Amino acid sequence: SPDKLISVPGLPAQYKCVTLEALIPEIFDDSSSDCELVQKLSTICGCPRMENACSLCPDGSSAPNSKAPVPAFKVVFDGNTPNCEITEAYLHSFPESDGVCATSQSIAASTCGCPFTDDY
Repeated sequence: SPDKLISVPGLPAQYKCVTLEALIPEIFDDSSSDCELVQKLSTICGCPRMENACSLCPDGSSAPNSKAPVPAFKVVFDGNTPNCEITEAYLHSFPESDGVCATSQSIAASTCGCPFTDDY
């Protein structure tokens, strides 16, 4: 939704998706790692997911504890701790067959309240 309010780790405030869309090209060079990271979070604003995208929850459901912090992902976000909602959007940028997906699920699924499966 264009009016969804989100906090992107590393940016100083909460922004509406429509504002981020306008702001990102002004503050990041297209080839920068920051721009790439924000693009990887685009599903949080309603952009389509790739086919067979990784889900934070192994059963494919959305993370129930969307605001819970996921400190293990600080390294991805320049030392800023993302919440489950941001982590989930980031994982949508990887195919479910990627090793990053299974590893991330094992790290974050229980923190984010995912239904228990034998996969983590």
